[in-house]
Amino acid sequence: MPPFRALAAIAIAALLAAAVLSGCGAPAPASFDPAQPCTQDYQGAGAYPELEAIVPPSWDGQPAGELNSGRTCQPGSLGSLLDHGIHELRFAGATWRFADGVGMTIAVFEGEGLDTARIMEFYRKGAKEAGRTDQSSQTDITVGTTPALRFDATDPDGKRLLVVTWATATEGRVHVLLGAGLDDELVADILAKLGQRAGG
Repeated sequence: MPPFRALAAIAIAALLAAAVLSGCGAPAPASFDPAQPCTQDYQGAGAYPELEAIVPPSWDGQPAGELNSGRTCQPGSLGSLLDHGIHELRFAGATWRFADGVGMTIAVFEGEGLDTARIMEFYRKGAKEAGRTDQSSQTDITVGTTPALRFDATDPDGKRLLVVTWATATEGRVHVLLGAGLDDELVADILAKLGQRAGG
């Protein structure tokens, strides 16, 4: 499974905490040069240091279990983003796994023409196509003072899933919070702290 496409599948299947931004794709090439044209999906620690610096390396004193970055340009990975003329996407993300299958990923995505609605559409279409969520809803919220979109759903086993997208200060970059099993109090605390962060 290509790494970016895995993001949607993980959120849909409530496996987010176990594998978001982990190596689900084809074996990575022996070397990676971000200056070269994208011909295959890639992820690895240090691929895009500037993007990795935007996401927090630790949360409430707990270091991220994974922190890496990469890019994708394969049609199977980009999904609905191709409909908007987005042919290459760069990303960085940090993932935490807590007790009882609860987890979250804080990520940043970058691509020409990318915005909060388009990245949210990617997740929502993926959920619909997979048929793995029900009781879903999308709402307009804010993260700090920034307008944001929030998508809540449950999987067939009752696992609560969450996607929040909001813009950064840089055009074409979008912050994303992905969560599995997070309760309302914890989500409110996470979003409040993210709203206090600057960067991107």
